[in-house]
Amino acid sequence: FVVDNVGRHQQLEGAGANARAAPATSQPPLADVAPGAGAPTPAMSSAMAPPAAPTIATAMPPPPASPDQEQAAYQKAFNLLKDGHYDDAIAAFHDMLGTYPGGKLADNAQYWIGEAHFAMRRFREAADEFSKVINNYPQSPKVPDAMLKLGFSYYELADWTKARDTLEQLKGRYPQSTAAQLADRRLQKMKSEGH
Repeated sequence: FVVDNVGRHQQLEGAGANARAAPATSQPPLADVAPGAGAPTPAMSSAMAPPAAPTIATAMPPPPASPDQEQAAYQKAFNLLKDGHYDDAIAAFHDMLGTYPGGKLADNAQYWIGEAHFAMRRFREAADEFSKVINNYPQSPKVPDAMLKLGFSYYELADWTKARDTLEQLKGRYPQSTAAQLADRRLQKMKSEGH
């Protein structure tokens, strides 16, 4: 009995592998074979199927994203943010990033997710989201602002070392930016507070 089951299991595996390799035919699936009849052998399967033309497995790329559609999705999410509907804005920006992951506005969307968390005083989540801007979009013009807000998030979390390091890195990398000036002010405040 055990040997018989092993043989059947091997037959089914062989038939399953052939079914995956061959193109779809009008042949009934293995589940439709009557109990006790056993699965068709590989020889039977290929005899019943018409000869297959050689196929080349190619994945069709998704259609290119429409800049107008991406802009509309971004604007919808941004309007929710401006109106103070932060959780809805976060969800809308995440939807946009899922639909247009490599879109021209992806870095901005990621940044505003961090801002929405920051506005709700969810500083740990804000830090995570601002870090994604820095790590996933290193050439983005949003990086200095993301570094600033990352430093501010660490400040609010009372993680003085990370706050100071992030703000100092911002000043070193983008010394002429407005974000660097704001970082310098926050560093002076931290010093006066004894942090």
